[in-house]
Amino acid sequence: SMPVAMALEADGALAEEIRDAFTADEVTEATIARLAGQLESGGFREQVHALARTHLDKALASLRECALDSSATVELEELARFVVERKF
Repeated sequence: SMPVAMALEADGALAEEIRDAFTADEVTEATIARLAGQLESGGFREQVHALARTHLDKALASLRECALDSSATVELEELARFVVERKF
C-alpha cells in the first residue's frame, strides 16, 4: 500500500520494522496490527490522502479543460472522486 511505500522511503525505525516483517518467515496478526497502528500514528495515511487530493484536483481541472460530452465529464469526475474519497 502507499502508506507502507512512504514509510519505507522515509527510511526510519518503522521502515526497518516493515522490512523485517516482509522478510520474516511468518508474520503474526499482532505484528500487522502494530505496524498498521504505527503507520496511522506516523501520519502516513494522512500524507497519502493529501497526495491523492492534490492529484485529484489536478485531474479534475484537466478534465474540465477537455472538450468532452458533459455526461462523460460527470461520470469521469464521479469515478475519480470515488477512487480518492472511498472509505475502507
